[in-house]
Amino acid sequence: PNYFILTSGSKQGVADDGPYEPTGTNLFHQLTGVGRAWRTYAQGYPGNCFSGAQSPAVPDGPGLPGVYRRAHDPAISFTDVNNYRSECDRIRPLSDFDPSAADFELIVPNDMNSMQNGSVRNGDAFLAALLPRITGSAAFTNSVVFVTFAEGTTNAGGGGRVATIAIPSSGTAVWDPTKTYGHDSILRTVEQAWSLPLLGTASTAPPILFTESPQALAPAPTIAATPRPTASWPPGATASRMDLLTPCSDVAGCYVYVVRSAAENGSPVNDDLPSIARFFGVTEAGIDALNPGLTTPLIPGQPLRIPPPTR
Repeated sequence: PNYFILTSGSKQGVADDGPYEPTGTNLFHQLTGVGRAWRTYAQGYPGNCFSGAQSPAVPDGPGLPGVYRRAHDPAISFTDVNNYRSECDRIRPLSDFDPSAADFELIVPNDMNSMQNGSVRNGDAFLAALLPRITGSAAFTNSVVFVTFAEGTTNAGGGGRVATIAIPSSGTAVWDPTKTYGHDSILRTVEQAWSLPLLGTASTAPPILFTESPQALAPAPTIAATPRPTASWPPGATASRMDLLTPCSDVAGCYVYVVRSAAENGSPVNDDLPSIARFFGVTEAGIDALNPGLTTPLIPGQPLRIPPPTR
């Protein structure tokens, strides 16, 4: 459940490491919804939207071969990721790691390099090999790396005390000794930086501040929707429709629309594929092509890629 708190501000009703499929709103959904790219690099992950409980140990990136465990990979459990090929394809093995591939990247070591079944020496060697690839990259400008652990050795505070290290590209992290930080503090720091709504307990968790806040993670004074760019509107598109879209971060000629409920779209029924195609003046086939493995009915809150609107 710590991984769900880290990415959704909630345990999602989970109390153990079993396979679950929570439906709650999460950081991955938020990022896709505002057009920010995300990746999970899970060591030993077999790919192909694998959703099994674990996968046998294989060499994958730095450190020792070890077992991949789904319980440590929160993205694949959320239904708005595992039900959509375009989303679960963002989860990659660590051998695919690219520090410049996305705005937000979550790295999940295997059970040896995470020190769950390995030694502290194993974990040190893993970080010594991986961190310079991040901090030495041009993509690290205006960014921050968080290194944290899932749980401590006691039940203090619900899961014990854990070490958490913040490595900003400039300045240093500022920790207030009068406050209690948790995994939801990292979530709040990320959401606040990008003006995303604060999920669950992130709304009350203290954020992590910096002496020289990286631009990409500077705390925002208010929580507001990310402005939609207008300079690249396709010919024929109207402002009212474009206000509902954000450009895809990784594909040209593509926009992200978040499926609306009946209450949100002002009609008797939730959005469906034909109504979305008509509304934006695009074809259903064009939407299908941008969303491999798309299934219906669509779910309110689901991110959907569409071609350039003509209306």
